[in-house]
Amino acid sequence: MSHEQDPIQASAKHEHIYHIPEQWGEGVHRTHFLCKGFELSHSQMLFHEPVQIARRFDTPYLELALNLDSSASWSVDGFRSDREHGGHVQLIYMNEVKIQAEMPGNKAMNHIELRFNPSLWGELLQELSIRQEQSFACMETVITPGMRAIAQELSFHPYQGMTRQLFLESKALELMALFLQETRNAPPKSTMTIKPNDIQCIHEAKDILLRTLVQPPSLIRLAQMVHINELQGAIRHNGIWLCTRTKIGKSQTTAGKRADHRQ
Repeated sequence: MSHEQDPIQASAKHEHIYHIPEQWGEGVHRTHFLCKGFELSHSQMLFHEPVQIARRFDTPYLELALNLDSSASWSVDGFRSDREHGGHVQLIYMNEVKIQAEMPGNKAMNHIELRFNPSLWGELLQELSIRQEQSFACMETVITPGMRAIAQELSFHPYQGMTRQLFLESKALELMALFLQETRNAPPKSTMTIKPNDIQCIHEAKDILLRTLVQPPSLIRLAQMVHINELQGAIRHNGIWLCTRTKIGKSQTTAGKRADHRQ
């Protein structure tokens, strides 16, 4: 005879609950373990005083963070995000970096995070034009009404056990799908940092362009010449600088030809 698993025991295996100590404030942080390499966390808390947190990520880490109300200030590799109010969503990628964050005091925080294991979600990284060897990337846009509606459903629902797991997983993935769609409709504010090897490639690309002002190579050819595959990563995210340099070279060449023609 088979017996259905107790919903409370099943829930305990898929959820971790952390209550804020009374001396710090009040509230709860819940983490739901969904499909492999995918987690959903929801924080509703208020601290009596500002709280500082530091954490180092030695392996690739990807999260989509919805700041529904107040937001924390945080910094990574010289990039700093200061937001007093909620209403924005940030996709953050970190690898071999340290993040420092400060939670505000006496401000209620309502925060939802989707966390992905990049090694298991490689296609998602490709969709976002992020390479695993990058150290940091951040994309930010506003929370749309559709995203806020899903956040509400994630916070209040009647489901238990496996039904809840399936519901949370489907809604969390729908939330990511809405973010991806929003990035296509209106490109988000984006910040990237690159590693020393990529920086060296950028300098090599600059030298090549300066030597070939008369007939500069295309960006794709330039990426191949400095050994960066398929015009992604450093070349792609520094494309404005390279395009500008290429256009300057072409402009100088055109100006020179005009001067020769006048003579």
